[in-house]
Amino acid sequence: MKKVVLSLLCALCATALFAQSPFVVSPLLDGDNLISFQGTSMSQNRTYACGKESMNEVPAIWNINTNQVISFVVTCNTFDGVVPQPGVFNAINNNGIAVGSLTNLEDYVEYPIMASVDGTITELYRTEEDAGGAAWGITEDGSIIVGFHFDESWTTHPCIWTNNGQTRTDLPVPTTEQMGFAIDYASARWISADGNTILGYGQDFETGQWVATAWRKNGSEYQPLCFASDYFQSMNEEVAPGSNVFFEFEPTSISKNGEWAALRVVQPYDINDWSFMPQSLTARYNFNTGTLEVLNSTYDFAAMECFSIADDGTCAGRMSDVANNGQAFIWMPGQSEASLINDIFPDNDYLQQQEYTAFSSISADAHYVLGYAINTVGDMTTFLANLSEATLGIHDVENGSVTPAIKGTYDLMGRKVETIRNHGIYIIDGKKVIR
Repeated sequence: MKKVVLSLLCALCATALFAQSPFVVSPLLDGDNLISFQGTSMSQNRTYACGKESMNEVPAIWNINTNQVISFVVTCNTFDGVVPQPGVFNAINNNGIAVGSLTNLEDYVEYPIMASVDGTITELYRTEEDAGGAAWGITEDGSIIVGFHFDESWTTHPCIWTNNGQTRTDLPVPTTEQMGFAIDYASARWISADGNTILGYGQDFETGQWVATAWRKNGSEYQPLCFASDYFQSMNEEVAPGSNVFFEFEPTSISKNGEWAALRVVQPYDINDWSFMPQSLTARYNFNTGTLEVLNSTYDFAAMECFSIADDGTCAGRMSDVANNGQAFIWMPGQSEASLINDIFPDNDYLQQQEYTAFSSISADAHYVLGYAINTVGDMTTFLANLSEATLGIHDVENGSVTPAIKGTYDLMGRKVETIRNHGIYIIDGKKVIR
């Protein structure tokens, strides 16, 4: 497969090590040029974030250590002349290998790509008959990439790429017997760090509803894991009162250890009652226990979505109102309510200037979050924040990490501090207190 011709644009700032700072923001300007980077995912070593440069809608990588945004610009000929192809990177690993897609504006076909921070961008394998495709996830060692492709009849097929993206294998689509209904479209979207669990979805042939499904590796092959069949209710079926089922049961993320799936769910409602606006809720599913938790928040919102989930089940995402104004949130294990970003970082001057925020990625250990924000004039930036510096996170203190016999005040990471600068949970003389 050929390498795509690439012109590489870099927004360079002064080189410095930013990764250990408690709050890091991507550069907004390269000289007089607006960068407007929107991060969708970050590497687990917190060295890279990927997404798109939203002014030109082109894929981009943010090197957090050097505070450099690299925009990948591939051009094509259109009636308007030579223009950049729009695209996005959806996932990136510790080695700076990102995967995503570009759209060819000559025929409006989306095709899958992988790229590296050194500027190399490569098409993943596709056939002449393909009507498009996209890559969505990558393992930590880069050996497996997941996504989907369209065949000539525009039917989607979930698939994996191996052999540096040059070998493609379709995943088995769950059968009617497994799901309880027929699936006509399917896609793979996220993969665990070790490659053993894949999360994706299929479409109900009768209703067009998208439903979460998964694949687990069995030997050298993947087999469907149809956990959604216990929680999904087709709109064509009568809903029993009080049933723990949902009309929408769409996946949004998988944890790096493959134990958790984050979901967007909508409770059953009368589809003929136009006076009722159903709420989109966040849920998490544990593959080991088979249990589902739904966040029934008391905040005033129209929709919420978890974009990322940590290895302990901590969810990070966004709540939005009917006007689509968004605020980032964290939902931790054992909690019945989420924490909004203004409560997590109440004293952060940068966040006080933002009108819209969202958490797009959380580290496996739930200590760091990647988010993006839009200010009052519409400028977009991406930020990396250390949750151990925030005013939440009693789960950051391990049992026995602070010895009760030692007098003094400690932060959430067990480090001794002279003064309490933020409201939150601290250890004072070996006891947990809230200040």
